Amino acid sequence: MPKKNKVDWNAVQRDRDAGVSVAELCEKYDVSNPTIYTRTHGPKTGKGHKAAGGGRKLQHSAANRAVNGYGPILADLEAKRERLDRAIAAIKELA
Repeated sequence: MPKKNKVDWNAVQRDRDAGVSVAELCEKYDVSNPTIYTRTHGPKTGKGHKAAGGGRKLQHSAANRAVNGYGPILADLEAKRERLDRAIAAIKELA
């Protein structure tokens, strides 16, 4: 069984706050990507911790999206996607 590394998680968090990428942190501290995400918070942006990627997980069911206010936004994005798909198809026919 491999020997576990002693990692200074405060140092890892300071590096992450300083903008070091997760891939670089994985290499520097010899830990996995999921471990970095589990043991640290996203970099602080000055907008509060939730704005930096923390906070509650998004609900993915259609009912929860509608309740959480995502229904109208998703409907608008889906309509835009359909228009873009039609435009791309028309351009491909011209080519």
